Amino acid sequence: MGTNLYSSNNNKHIAINFKSIGNTFYALNKYDEAFEAFEKALLIEKEQNMSDNINIGITLNSIGNVLYSQNKLDQALEFYQQSLTFSEQFDSLNYKYISITLWNIGNALLA
Repeated sequence: MGTNLYSSNNNKHIAINFKSIGNTFYALNKYDEAFEAFEKALLIEKEQNMSDNINIGITLNSIGNVLYSQNKLDQALEFYQQSLTFSEQFDSLNYKYISITLWNIGNALLA
């Protein structure tokens, strides 16, 4: 019997692993690979309706960071705005992530 890696029991851990892979690629300046890994994490988080979790906001912010590093400022701003909207809607008391996202939006607007 085969193992379904995307079973509901494994999804949270798979999303975390994709984000770790994305962070590693980002640190190595391999932005296309980082984008792909973060995109996979985001897909899993959204498919599993993990919207009550701040992790979606963090993943959106990470994608924004990748795009910012590629000088794709308009696209980065879109992801930062999505991150901000998500964080304010689902985790409005988590000022740390809201302030980080606002900082990133400011940097992108100044670039």
